[in-house]
Amino acid sequence: MTPLVLLRDAYFARALPDRVLERLAALARVVEWNEGTLIFREGDIHSDFYIVCSGHVVLEMNVPARRPTRILTVRSGEPLGWSAFLADGRMTTNAASICGPPSPRCRRLSSAPTRCDWNRRSPP
Repeated sequence: MTPLVLLRDAYFARALPDRVLERLAALARVVEWNEGTLIFREGDIHSDFYIVCSGHVVLEMNVPARRPTRILTVRSGEPLGWSAFLADGRMTTNAASICGPPSPRCRRLSSAPTRCDWNRRSPP
């Protein structure tokens, strides 16, 4: 599937006009992770923003004197990595892929521009 098709299928992007979806799709790439892959760690500076296309991603926070605590499961059609757009892009959680049946892999759409890239690009 192309990034544009995946964006159109994501519920959070359904209200966006076609010209915006096309611009985002031009910046995007589809990436896949095996189950259990650590996508980013809490405290990492990370410039990618994702839309989960299949499978799930678990978000966990490091809690002092405890094991990492699961705070959210991001599901198909939901955004992941909002911190990439904020301040210095420092992640506030750990994120690891978990895949649901029937797919043995998770697919994500990464729009990948940093906060600065969004500001430098001229509208189409």
